[in-house]
Amino acid sequence: MKRYWYLLIERYETGSIKAAVVKTRLADQRPPEFYKQEPGREIFGEWFDSELEAQTIATELRALDASLAGRAA
Repeated sequence: MKRYWYLLIERYETGSIKAAVVKTRLADQRPPEFYKQEPGREIFGEWFDSELEAQTIATELRALDASLAGRAA
């Protein structure tokens, strides 16, 4: 069994991005990715082999969101 970290990403039509590692799972194989489109936003879920990789991507996406929000102000 191996541990996987789940990164949840929400991208809004306004351009805003939210990203966070929200759970872990023990499994023999990587669980499937997730995608859902709702009015005004898209939701992505992806499993990572390491917490560091998942947290790094979440941090980069939040920094991108902050950068884009700063340009809009």
